[in-house]
Amino acid sequence: MKKENFAEGYDIFTGKPTSPSTHYGEMHTGLAFEQARQKYCGDDPNAFAFPLVLFYDKSHVDMSGANSASPLFAWVGWLNQKCRGAVDITSVLGYIPNLSFKRPQSSKEKPESKLQDEHNCLKFIIQQIGIVHKQGGIWLTVMGKRVLVKIWCHLIVGDTSGHNDLCCHYQSNGNTSMPMRMCKCGKDELDNTSHSCELITTEEIMNIKTKSADDIKAEFKKFSKHPIDSCFEGDYPTPFSDSIHGVYGSTPGDNLHMFASGIVRYAIDEFSNMLGPKKSNLEVKKDLDNLYILMVDDSSRNSDRDVPRSTPRDGFTCGGFQTAMENVGCFLKMLQITYTTSGRERIQPILTSCKISKKNLQMCMKQMLAFGQWMLDHNPKSEVNSADKAVSATLDLIKVVFPRTDGNGWKLPKFHLMKLVLYFIKQFGAGEQYTGQTGERLLKTLFKKYAHLTQMHPSQLVVQVAARRYEDLVLDHAFRYSVSPALGLDIDEIAVKTKNGEYLVGGYQLTSGYVDRQGRGEYSIKWKSKGRQKMNIDIHPLIVTAIQGYHHRHREVAEFAVDGFTEYHCAFENSFSKDECIFRATNWYRGEPWYDFAMVQFTDSREPDLEDSMCPAKVLGFFQYKQGGVPTPHLIEEEACSPEEIRDKGLKDDHTYVVVHAASSYLTMMEIEDEFICDFNLGSIETCVYIMKVECLISPLHVFKDYGGHHLHHFCLLPVRKWGKYYSTYIEDVNKGMDGHV
Repeated sequence: MKKENFAEGYDIFTGKPTSPSTHYGEMHTGLAFEQARQKYCGDDPNAFAFPLVLFYDKSHVDMSGANSASPLFAWVGWLNQKCRGAVDITSVLGYIPNLSFKRPQSSKEKPESKLQDEHNCLKFIIQQIGIVHKQGGIWLTVMGKRVLVKIWCHLIVGDTSGHNDLCCHYQSNGNTSMPMRMCKCGKDELDNTSHSCELITTEEIMNIKTKSADDIKAEFKKFSKHPIDSCFEGDYPTPFSDSIHGVYGSTPGDNLHMFASGIVRYAIDEFSNMLGPKKSNLEVKKDLDNLYILMVDDSSRNSDRDVPRSTPRDGFTCGGFQTAMENVGCFLKMLQITYTTSGRERIQPILTSCKISKKNLQMCMKQMLAFGQWMLDHNPKSEVNSADKAVSATLDLIKVVFPRTDGNGWKLPKFHLMKLVLYFIKQFGAGEQYTGQTGERLLKTLFKKYAHLTQMHPSQLVVQVAARRYEDLVLDHAFRYSVSPALGLDIDEIAVKTKNGEYLVGGYQLTSGYVDRQGRGEYSIKWKSKGRQKMNIDIHPLIVTAIQGYHHRHREVAEFAVDGFTEYHCAFENSFSKDECIFRATNWYRGEPWYDFAMVQFTDSREPDLEDSMCPAKVLGFFQYKQGGVPTPHLIEEEACSPEEIRDKGLKDDHTYVVVHAASSYLTMMEIEDEFICDFNLGSIETCVYIMKVECLISPLHVFKDYGGHHLHHFCLLPVRKWGKYYSTYIEDVNKGMDGHV
């Protein structure tokens, strides 16, 4: 074990935080962790807390679904979130086969009989946890210390269907007496945002099982549950972190299944319905779909690509298949469309007929996206405790803006789970601790990869998959502890090393001839790449105009040369961005021009109090002065050298410069954080094209143009990493009575 893999602020030997936790973040910051630690470890100095996080979900490797299985993965709860996503850290407890194979569809077998078979299979795996618990734990040596490992099931991650099966709950869409697996709410209460839930307890279910057979069946029907023997019960019951509610309180709804593939997908479909039935209003739908596809293509060509992925396979009105996170990306593109001129012209008549204001539509979409990220972030406990009013307001706004009329409307279990988000954050920490994204990614490596190395026969699939997994573990162990030491290798150091710091790519030489009185002159380009040279690719004309103009203003008219570049790689360490970034500025990148935008600051200092001196700018190119004796911005403006002194002494400037086309007015990052999307206009070429040091690029930006509007009109989009902060501001505003709804 490595200390860097442990959750921050957690002592693995005491099971307690190393300092008071002020945020709901890693798993040990949730209320359930300390309750479980106190119950199973107490004050025993030898007790070693070992909470398990399980992932259970069905996956298939063919189109028919016959070759499918339900893997059960496990992680240790006190490992940090980044570490839990690693294949080496993940334990495969077992693979449940496709129990429906060779069962005819006409079979009259009852659902509880099929579910009982699944629980019987799961019991062989799950009861191992109960056995260890009943035996009092396992003595092991951990990092040189002899400890008694105390194990319990902290929570189970998965989709709604899998969670319902684990809770022996009916698979329904709200058409039962108790549609929710964990609470007693009825169908009519599913969309009631002010209703308080009463969670089902393990004791209630166990008491029912002591009654007569007829009473058991009737009582279970009231709870919308199947009267079967659960895999968590029996001689070796599974210890849960929530000892009162058991499995019912340990299956939280997650961002991926509840929000992305649930609420967001429903909102997209409802917006499509608002545009008209399938074969109506086709011209508007076609225009919006084409606009959507254009935006998806342009979205990937940005310096800040911290946005949800979206697919250009279909437009958003087509209702085509999309993954959960593609749903979020599609929803974001819908929001962006409402800001563009073309989008407004086509959507406004629809909104007017539906009596929905564009302001409320945009506000609702921004709140939904921000809330989806906020539930994943590490938020202050005081903020989470005061967020109930804001969450209810957001859910109420969803019902107004997207008045779902299909089926049960918003009386859906996934909508009701949104109301329980705060409860589960308080119990288990930030939503990233139990997001299904980690498990879904691992399904590709720990199931699908091995499945393609089998005979692909349903009856033997899980047996052969398990064998391939075992073989993989044996080979990895042999290489790590036998082959690698014999060869003198450190397996943890075998990795592709990347360059650190700043560097430039895509070099060329720009040679400027004699500059006339108007600041214009001939120039030539010589690329280092033979391919680019052969294609005679030009650079942005404003680069030449800016450099020649600067030299003309400082009485330098002779020939000179600079080394130009099309890419600048850097790493930001400031309050605006902490990521590695690539800025591209070229006429040819994979067949098309690519000119990124950046936030630029018009001072050398990056102090926060100078935020008002920044604005978005289009990056046109990078260059360095090749020779000495040439006037440069640094030598003239910072070193206060005269052109004559520079020429006479042959002074040389080693700084890297960038040519930008800046916005006509200032726009700060704080304004973007407040508004989510802000518009700006690029200024005139005569007054807003600048030569700056690359240090003036203080943050990447995600920018989209105003389709159908003026070519200089653009919009800045808040990156995902700051969406949670946007919702935090909304919570604060709601608590002050400023929700902004109209």
